Amino acid sequence: MSTRVLTPGLRLAAWRKTRPVGAAALCASRHFSSTRALDLRVTAMFSETGHQRLDEQLTRIQDTIIMPAYLPAKQRKMVFNPRFASQLQKDPLSIEIDGIDYRFRALDRFKDVPNSKNALTDALNLMAEAGNFKNLPTLLSGYRKAGIVINPHQKSKITRRVVEDGNVSAIVECAIHTDKTGYTITRMEDLLRMLLSLNQRIVASGWSLEEATRAVKTRNNIMELLERPEHNCKHSLRSDYKLQLRMPVMLLMMFSKVSFIKAKKEAGQDVSTDMKEVQQDIVRLKTLWDFCMAKVWEVWDIPDYIELAPDRYFDVKQKKVLRRRLRARNMRPRLDKHYKACLNSTAFALFCEEEFGRVQVH
Repeated sequence: MSTRVLTPGLRLAAWRKTRPVGAAALCASRHFSSTRALDLRVTAMFSETGHQRLDEQLTRIQDTIIMPAYLPAKQRKMVFNPRFASQLQKDPLSIEIDGIDYRFRALDRFKDVPNSKNALTDALNLMAEAGNFKNLPTLLSGYRKAGIVINPHQKSKITRRVVEDGNVSAIVECAIHTDKTGYTITRMEDLLRMLLSLNQRIVASGWSLEEATRAVKTRNNIMELLERPEHNCKHSLRSDYKLQLRMPVMLLMMFSKVSFIKAKKEAGQDVSTDMKEVQQDIVRLKTLWDFCMAKVWEVWDIPDYIELAPDRYFDVKQKKVLRRRLRARNMRPRLDKHYKACLNSTAFALFCEEEFGRVQVH
């Protein structure tokens, strides 16, 4: 038997020829780990979801896209070279990762390997169908390991798909492990979607204290992430100041904070300390709002809102082209939700004194 030791941290070995070989033996290898991907770290192996189609799709991505990336270039070429198919069937390569022995089979680059972007989209759709996004960090980290670049617009699509299903925590986990997943919060649209989803959960629960507490905790985690350098606003039209200081973001943050106070008060808890904090926030927000509105005719002329609706400042021909693109991507209705949510948050924040007591704003 020939043993190939390729790196100290990654053990690759040929299985003994006395072991069972053939397609049945290769398929018998375990492709899922029982370790949850969101516990303490991002694992390399997907965990089982209980959804057959989703598990099959993740297995296909793992076998054809992710796992070959763990092999050195020479051994990776062997996997995709038809000339080595019979050799791999008799003497397959093995890799030990996350405590699991993974065996490689010969792959046809043109027939077996799916389009990476289409495979990712299919996996996201199945995750939404199953209501299970716990493998999302592993999926993104696997793509990063395979050298597949997911551009900011594709990341926004991922954010929209996950957040629409109410799984903000899965996106937060990806942002926490940004060194492995490559996911960063750098677009205001993505941040607004996350905050809006948290606020919608609070409203849908009837201002339940349990749901409000959970939403505020997630919101605080997001705000802490925004202080990290990797989540700087690099892809924005306005990169001169942080995302958390943008007007729409501050309004949605205010909504969740005041909703939390409302839930605590209805539960009979003391809110005096929280009210002092929110009064200061309202004064700061009112000052910023007056400053912005003093320079524009309407709210949509504020630069932060222009970034969400750039078509307002294009000529007629450019507007038609942009509208066609937005219509094709079905973006405008979703942006309108942000506008309405921000306005509702403004009213809620500036007039919340009717619910919690008079707040003097000068």
